Amino acid sequence: MTETPHLGLPLIAAAQAQKHVTHNEALHRLDALVMLAVVDRDLAAPPASPAAGARYLVKATGSGAFAGHDDAIAHFVDGGWEFHDPAIGWLCWIADEGVLVAWTGAAWQAVGGGGGEGGGGGGEGEIDALQNLTLLGLGTTADATNPLAAKLNNALWTAKSVAEGGSGDLRYKLSKESAARTLSLLFQTAYAGRAEIGLAGDDDLRVKVSPDGTTWLDALVVDRTTGGVALPNTRPPSFRNRIVNGAFAVNQRAVSGTVTLAAGAYGHDRWKASAGGCTYTFATTGIDTTITITSGTLCQVIEAALVEGGVYTASWSGTAPARVYQGAASGAYAGGPITTAGLAAATQTTIEFGTGTLTRVQLEPGALATAFERRDDELRRCWRTYWRWQPGAAFKSVAIFSIYSSTEAYGKLFDLPVEMLAVPTVSVSSPSHFECYGTAGQTLTSMPLGSTTRRTIAGSVFFAASAGNAGVAAIINTTNASAWIAASADL
Repeated sequence: MTETPHLGLPLIAAAQAQKHVTHNEALHRLDALVMLAVVDRDLAAPPASPAAGARYLVKATGSGAFAGHDDAIAHFVDGGWEFHDPAIGWLCWIADEGVLVAWTGAAWQAVGGGGGEGGGGGGEGEIDALQNLTLLGLGTTADATNPLAAKLNNALWTAKSVAEGGSGDLRYKLSKESAARTLSLLFQTAYAGRAEIGLAGDDDLRVKVSPDGTTWLDALVVDRTTGGVALPNTRPPSFRNRIVNGAFAVNQRAVSGTVTLAAGAYGHDRWKASAGGCTYTFATTGIDTTITITSGTLCQVIEAALVEGGVYTASWSGTAPARVYQGAASGAYAGGPITTAGLAAATQTTIEFGTGTLTRVQLEPGALATAFERRDDELRRCWRTYWRWQPGAAFKSVAIFSIYSSTEAYGKLFDLPVEMLAVPTVSVSSPSHFECYGTAGQTLTSMPLGSTTRRTIAGSVFFAASAGNAGVAAIINTTNASAWIAASADL
């Protein structure tokens, strides 16, 4: 054996002459290879003025003095070059790059993976693979509860571009075992939960918040089947419901008992019998009135200006089936909630109910049924199509008219409380329930009121004998407790 197996140091033979030559050669080799650090690894030809003892890794393909020594360690000593071939596992520090590399037998590769000289990895110092780690802590200590933990101030995820061999997309994938499990992002303050986004206990997307990390409130729920959005703890936007008097609280016509309606006749405000008529009873519990349809069908027509078009959802409480249509009656009846296929905009729309019970009727844009919208102005909404004045007593003054002739007076009876949908048709209980009193009282014989507008009830009233001279002011009074005057612009 003439040299050592690892560094190839020459051994001094027994009785060898000039032992110092062999010894010095071994020292030179030790000086070149122990604590190996090179100046550069990017030179394929010798540098112009190397320092004594300088070391380099020869880059392929070597030329000049470096020819035939690719990947070898070039050591400049005594004014010339010595070359040492690396063995597998040798480590070398690249001074100008600050990188530690190791010889694999085929290339110098950055320690931990990556693309050393001639390598094909992802870059210097990068790790190609870390598989089946049980704990990983970045800037902090991971534990069994949090096997992956990081303590940092910023984090960046960026898509691998097409030029780099990627797709240019980035999708973060999380998966849970079953629907009943939780998959979420939890946001904390001082390690106490304050907000959570994800699939919590089912497959609907939820956004939850907490004041203390213990009590949680759903702020938003997205139904996984319909895509509908619910805001369980937010008051829904006003006027979602296109139905007027959906809880049947307004009954200006004062229907009672068993209500029998001919086709097109109205019972509770905004609700009328369909083509076959309708018979129903009703009862009030708390703030809701429940209608029980015993025969025929009951419907409401929604004015065209309230229909934006698109998908609508009808919902109600009760057993009566319903259908929603535009134009001529069509479609099958179904239990609620029901979703329309797509209504035309600015088109009158009808919801119609068959026999059964119903209350809290709602028709709203979108594919999701939300809680019934209660409004404090339902009566005013009803006045848009029907207004009724009924004092319930005789000798109540209505208005002051001017006597026009011996049988006619003219004036304004009422300013209507809202602008009606159209110029209304005026009806009265009976002209005989009213009188015109100027210098004498005369029972009215007719009340055409031909100057009525969408905001006022006005015009002429007639009587059989003189109530006073022309130009005299006269009072219109009721003479019967059953007297009433109504203005109708019903759809």
